[in-house]
This record gives sequence, structure tokens and C-alpha cells, in this order.
Amino acid sequence: MRPPARVERFGPGESIARPKPGDFILVRGHGLISPLIHWVQRLRFSRHEDRKFLHWTHVALVTSTHGRIVEVVPRGVVAQQIEKYRRAEYHYVHLDVPDSDRWAGVLFAELCVGQPYGRLSFLALGLAALTRRQLQIQDPRRQHCVSLVIRALERMRGEFGREALDMMPADLAKHYNITPRSEPDPTWHR
Repeated sequence: MRPPARVERFGPGESIARPKPGDFILVRGHGLISPLIHWVQRLRFSRHEDRKFLHWTHVALVTSTHGRIVEVVPRGVVAQQIEKYRRAEYHYVHLDVPDSDRWAGVLFAELCVGQPYGRLSFLALGLAALTRRQLQIQDPRRQHCVSLVIRALERMRGEFGREALDMMPADLAKHYNITPRSEPDPTWHR
């Protein structure tokens, strides 16, 4: 099941005014690992019509109205501020889910802070993309950026058809049909 979502694009220098716990952001990263993530995603999304979802290389979950986010970085799961991405391009995804479901996802993400980065699962994800197979590993104590957000969204009644450790930013973008040119849906209401 895919909850209804509304998307807002923020370019460098722009930022969300009213973040809501349980929403998430897709980020176009430019760090050292971003080209590797982009390359691995290209292996999975080889069809021309899916290439539009390759734009993002990172994802984070919003956990407070003050812009706190929980995300996975090379040192593990951390809590930071969304303002960290003010100089980057990101798409903010507003989810239409009940507050009780939102808080279940937020609580999960906050409880993960301090967990290690799933380096081996990240390497396995690359191998799975190379061999065109789905990963069958499940390790709830290890996270990469998408697995953390997927697991939080599953607590918000999201269903994705793949294991959390077997998903990439492009999978999340495709699931919600978020393209680099996504515009807010004028028919979407809270």
C-alpha cells in the first residue's frame, strides 16, 4: 500500500518551513559515495523509463517539527537538522498518514540512533544489483539510509514489496513516483 504523498522540491538555499514528523526527504548528494550509489542504482534501474528515479542518492526521515532528521551516514545512524541540506537539492515528501502511524515510525527511527552503518549490507546490495537478484538478508541491527526510512515507513503501514536492506533511494522514488521535476499535486489535501 502506498499512502498518498505530496512532494516539494527545494533547491540550494531553500528549506522547508514547516517540517512534519514522519515525512521524509530524498537528497541529491554530491559526496564521495554518491557516484557509487548512482552507479549501483543504474544496474537495477536499467530500463529507460526508470532512469528518472536515479536522481537521488540519499534519504532521511523527519522526526520533529523543528527540522530534526534521523539518517544513516558512514559512522552510523545519527540525528541532525534538515538545515544540513540547505546547500543541496532535495525533495520533501509529505505523507498523508494518521498521526499515530507517524509517531510509530518516528519512534522507531529515534530508537535506531547510535546503530552502526550496514557496510556489508551495502556491499551485498551492490552485488545483488550486479547479479539482478533480490537480497534475502534481514538484519534489524544494521542500517543504510533507505533501510532505516523503509522500516520507519513500514511502521506507518507502508508496504514496499522488497526487504528494507534491498532498497535504494531510486526504489523509494519509484514507489512514490517522485521524479526530479516532481511538482506539488494541486488536488492533494491534508
